[in-house]
Amino acid sequence: MPTAKGGLIKVVKLEEKRTDVNIASAMLLDAFNDKADVFVLVSGDTDFIAPVSIVRKDFKKTVIVFNPRESTSWLHDYASYYRDIPRDLPAQCQLPDTIPYGKRGDRFIHRPPAWQ
Repeated sequence: MPTAKGGLIKVVKLEEKRTDVNIASAMLLDAFNDKADVFVLVSGDTDFIAPVSIVRKDFKKTVIVFNPRESTSWLHDYASYYRDIPRDLPAQCQLPDTIPYGKRGDRFIHRPPAWQ
């Protein structure tokens, strides 16, 4: 990315900003086309307040929100059901590093080091 003086700067974090819009659009389209009765959203982003509210109130659908962030989200005021996900929950849901299999349990599947 060029600077005003013509030099370059290092970009530390890239963010793709269309994800929220795509999810919201899909929720609204699915609600409009009556493709689901229950919607589950895993996000604490308050950008979803409008689509969650519309899906609930205008389309009379159930919207369940699981917030994976530590911060408080205003989504709880608009969702049919809201729950914060504890920060350590994903780690608790991991399979062990080694899983035995086979008739005698003498063979093993190992989690790749990059996943540990």
